[in-house]
Amino acid sequence: MLTDGPNSYMATVDLDSDEWLDIDDVFEHDDMTWRITRLESKNGPLEGIEATNLVRAVALRQDMLRVKITKTRGEFSTPDTLIVEEGTVFKAGTIMEIGAQTWRIRAIHTGQGRTLRGTVDASNIKRMYLHEPPRPERFEPKTPRERRQAWKEGRLGFNPNPILPKEQIKKRVKPTNRRKRKKPRN
Repeated sequence: MLTDGPNSYMATVDLDSDEWLDIDDVFEHDDMTWRITRLESKNGPLEGIEATNLVRAVALRQDMLRVKITKTRGEFSTPDTLIVEEGTVFKAGTIMEIGAQTWRIRAIHTGQGRTLRGTVDASNIKRMYLHEPPRPERFEPKTPRERRQAWKEGRLGFNPNPILPKEQIKKRVKPTNRRKRKKPRN
């Protein structure tokens, strides 16, 4: 039996009579890659078996993975699935587009726990939680002081000589715009 996500169907796969099969063996059938998850003989399930004694085998599709996702917009959540290739890696916090909508990966649930910052391979993901990304208005300067600083840094249109923020200046370099010291009065 071959299982591709929610769809399962019976198929006949040609094998040599002396071939040995184990759980987690990978094979190709109908231009798709499959991984054996269950082997059965007349006596019940086994970890490994010779092809002549095999009664039934169950295999999952390996080359394309289904990642369950939950998309949250405000208070409303909708479940969905994302079909990705094997070896795809997801990182929490990144922005991704699904259809015409933009989403931010809020958390990735793996079965052992949930990560808010880590990187996880698609084959290890149980569910991903997606939220709306923050709107650009959230980062716009609101007060006059923030607007002046944004203009100096060149974030509000063209500024021919923007002042770099302190985070972008190297630590040991001292800026040259020091104040002049006042001369003491006599």
